[in-house]
Amino acid sequence: FVIKTINGQLMPRIDIQPGETQLWRLSDQTADTYFRLTLDRHAFTVIGRDGHPLSQPVVTRELLLGPSERADVLVTAGKTGSYLFVAQTTWTGPAGDHFQAQNMALLVSSPDPSRPAAAPLQPLSVVNARPAEQPISADRIDARRTVVFSEDPVTGLFFINHQTFDHTRVDVRVPLGSIEEWTIRNSSDELHVFHIHQVAFQVVSVNGTPIPFNGLQDTIDVPLHGEVTIRIAFVDPIIVGRFMFHCHILEHEDKGMMAVIEVFDPKAAPVPDHDMSRMDHAGT
Repeated sequence: FVIKTINGQLMPRIDIQPGETQLWRLSDQTADTYFRLTLDRHAFTVIGRDGHPLSQPVVTRELLLGPSERADVLVTAGKTGSYLFVAQTTWTGPAGDHFQAQNMALLVSSPDPSRPAAAPLQPLSVVNARPAEQPISADRIDARRTVVFSEDPVTGLFFINHQTFDHTRVDVRVPLGSIEEWTIRNSSDELHVFHIHQVAFQVVSVNGTPIPFNGLQDTIDVPLHGEVTIRIAFVDPIIVGRFMFHCHILEHEDKGMMAVIEVFDPKAAPVPDHDMSRMDHAGT
């Protein structure tokens, strides 16, 4: 049984006035736990993901967060009363984990004479004042790559493209200025959480279904025996160098499900005679 906390506290009380809107910044900082969150008789208005603003808010009664995933949500209090904030029972597949339900916090809605009455919610353009992000253009795709997550139940090892992590090996090299599309496939019987350092990406499709653009992110759940396609712009000079992409379930990455990517500036160094990437390129 996993004991879940909020900011290190068991069942904290969250005070709010009827009609008041609060911004909650949720971050799953666990090693492997999924949170399927609900708030009794309330909805979440999601306005950001992984530190990036959404182009359009999404209203949902249930919010799923895996390890390293973040969400910015607005909560508008209902009438006077107490409401449970709950992590519902969650299952990540036959080879995965089963997380029992747990009450996370108690939201208490009551007038506070010491504070002004709750003001109406401002337009979301004011609440979320950061400029909207633009889609990553598909006019020019420099490479397409396939990333396969798999595992061996006998050895307990986890793989990316049939290899375990080796910090001395560069698995993929990308010239600065490239725009690429990656298809991440999950060939296992449990969820995986794809995460990449240094850059954010646009989700293009999930299991072949196109996903309308609604902002960038740096983590995505990969369905059991399914796939997601993402578009990445490797255009910011600050990312030149080596960094990681991996499953953010720490047991998985620690047992091999991690790889090294190197972004190089072709103007600063000769382009290598051979491609060191171990992943599929466009036209291959």
